[in-house]
Amino acid sequence: MARSKESNYKKSNRIKMRAIIIGLLLIIVLLFIIFTSGHKGEMIPCGDINAKAPDIRAKAAVLYSEDLDQVVYSKNADTQYAPYSITKLVTCYVATQELDKDEVVVISKRAANDSSEGSTMKLVPGEKVTVDQLLHGAMILSGNDAATALAEATCDGDIDAFVDEMNDTVADWGCKNTHFVNPTGWKAADHYTTANDLLTITQHVFDDEYLHKIATTRKYKMPKTNKFEARKMKTHITLTDKKKSGVLGGKSGFWSTSDCSVALEYNKNELTAILILLKDTDEGREEDVENLLKFAHKVTPGYVVDEAGADTGKVWVKHGKHTHVKTILEKRVHAYPKKMRKGKVRVKIHYDKVKAPLKKGTKVGTYEVYVSRKLVAKRNVMLAEDVQTGMILSNIYISDKVGIILVMTIVVLATALMLIRRYNRKQREKRLAALREKRARERSNNMLQ
Repeated sequence: MARSKESNYKKSNRIKMRAIIIGLLLIIVLLFIIFTSGHKGEMIPCGDINAKAPDIRAKAAVLYSEDLDQVVYSKNADTQYAPYSITKLVTCYVATQELDKDEVVVISKRAANDSSEGSTMKLVPGEKVTVDQLLHGAMILSGNDAATALAEATCDGDIDAFVDEMNDTVADWGCKNTHFVNPTGWKAADHYTTANDLLTITQHVFDDEYLHKIATTRKYKMPKTNKFEARKMKTHITLTDKKKSGVLGGKSGFWSTSDCSVALEYNKNELTAILILLKDTDEGREEDVENLLKFAHKVTPGYVVDEAGADTGKVWVKHGKHTHVKTILEKRVHAYPKKMRKGKVRVKIHYDKVKAPLKKGTKVGTYEVYVSRKLVAKRNVMLAEDVQTGMILSNIYISDKVGIILVMTIVVLATALMLIRRYNRKQREKRLAALREKRARERSNNMLQ
């Protein structure tokens, strides 16, 4: 009987210990929930499709949102004008369909003579250059000689056959108001396009990664050849040099100070656009570009996903006085989902492994925005406060505050357990004393009998 009671006593103690351990775990989980907060950003609509457009000098223009796949501004978009050297976008595209970029071309007298007027890369008869070098010369320097050399190499010297391929290509793309008579863009009566057609042309050419890379190249160094010293090329798209302009590159056209054109791509603050200007002035072209690109942000509907300084949740900091520390977004971020579908926008925050001590403003992670599963923006996640080195428990990501609470809880529970055990021991001793007394009485009674 005594052994059975002692066994029940041990079993009761085990149950109590388990209850205490479970209680401790529940306290830790509760503290984790209390001190944890995730990203709470709320997207704010921006952009107004009915925003008032600026006055521009160009006779025709199209502003196309690549994000929304729609035109957000147009002016005389189907009126025919001369594209001038923007023609070379098609010249380069057609050439790449037939020629290998490493193929060597021997420059003819005809091609070299096209350097006598207009833009040139200064090719000379008999010079050996690669197709890749000619493409850079045509796209970056707008060399008429490079364009002619590409046409000759593609169609065995038959320029007219090459121009026919140019016209067939743009017709296949759906251009109904475009016609070329030469590969250079030299002014001619039947050489014309429209802003809408030129948008289609630019889209197709920029869809080619190789040509897009050349079109957005600011500077290019070409090694010396058998006939000429090394060449240095710099794009005619001057806004690519302007800090934070957002202009990636493209192709310009020029006939006179009162007759210029441009096709360019733009990417700034997550807004990606293509801009076409025809029949502009040399003085007004850059101003028109800047004004329309500013307007692009006003007119294109989208969302401000988060502002600079927005709460981006908390990062775990090893060995910190605080181990779960608030973070903020370094810079505002936008998203432009088609048809304003907010559900297509997703935010992912990736935190770095960091260790105290840390200063406020330290980069501790990356904030990524996806639209229809495509990554459109990356921002830095910054620490919102200084973090000093913590006590020993901070090495396992337990902050000083939580550590003190845990230690105090353990002390209280241990004390309670000790008091319970002491109480149980006294009760057990009383029971045993009563049992001994009972047995003594029984023995005494037996002896009297």
